[in-house]
Amino acid sequence: MNRTDRLLAIMLELRTRDFCRAEDLAEKFETCKRTIYRDMQALSESGVPLTAVPGKGYSLMEGYFLPPVRLKPEEAMTLLLGSGYVEQNLDGEFRQHARTAQEKLEAVLPASQQEEVIRLKETVRFLPGSFFPEAQAYADYESKLVSLRTAIMGKRTVSFGYRKKFDQNNLQSGRRTVHPYGLVNISGIWYLVAYCLLRKDIRHFRLERMDGLICEAETFEKLDGFELQKYIPDQDMPLSIHVVFDASVQDRVMETRYFYLHTYKMKEDGLHVTLQVRQAEEVFHWLLSWGSKVKVIEPQSLADRIREEAEAMLGIRQKSIESC
Repeated sequence: MNRTDRLLAIMLELRTRDFCRAEDLAEKFETCKRTIYRDMQALSESGVPLTAVPGKGYSLMEGYFLPPVRLKPEEAMTLLLGSGYVEQNLDGEFRQHARTAQEKLEAVLPASQQEEVIRLKETVRFLPGSFFPEAQAYADYESKLVSLRTAIMGKRTVSFGYRKKFDQNNLQSGRRTVHPYGLVNISGIWYLVAYCLLRKDIRHFRLERMDGLICEAETFEKLDGFELQKYIPDQDMPLSIHVVFDASVQDRVMETRYFYLHTYKMKEDGLHVTLQVRQAEEVFHWLLSWGSKVKVIEPQSLADRIREEAEAMLGIRQKSIESC
């Protein structure tokens, strides 16, 4: 890295942190502390408002901004795409911020780059990830996002009613009190990652299954060492399910990118697929949707249940015919 690039990189590093020590900057940019001291002197002489605090390091004066950075069309497009995704998948406040950010970015681009970015924008589009048939349902969902985001930033405990995934009659629904750590979007679906006071462990809660969300007065501190960006959820899926799909649907099966799909291999009798799940209920309806195009090899209990469900469906059909 040449000196000009390093000076710019140091400025960017200072903008993202309250203080940066010379030894940390030297390690990051693979140079010595003496070089960092000279770089800081050069930045200060060029008018950059730096503050040095013994034992803490260097910091930028609050409110100082870098001059505009010239972006390549692809770089500008990347930022615009990111703001477009935010506009479609976050709540109203962030949608507004995304729009104004796009406008500001497009306004400072040179005319030649604006034309190129416009052409690139015409080739990519984001659509909302969640489907809500009623306006009220969407408003409730958005309200949960706003409330949870506020609670996360303020380290406030939240409580809510939660419906279990496989509880058809809501018999297992109950009140949960949690410490919210962060929000995760998976394929357009929002999940709350939180420390559950009932389970005494980190759990994931899907927003659609929450009711009566309340932000409590109690505050909390995160578990030591927890970082949402580095967090890897527990993949405890002990049950292995072996199924065979008819060769005529193998491409469709692969195109689903099904979450529980673990391994697959094409053989003479069809596409052999292994699914890894916590419980068979998680894939029961998905397998049933393939009708006669799928056969469950193991476990036998799942094969029996699918057969029973098919027989029940046939019985309903026969009764319907007889009543006509």
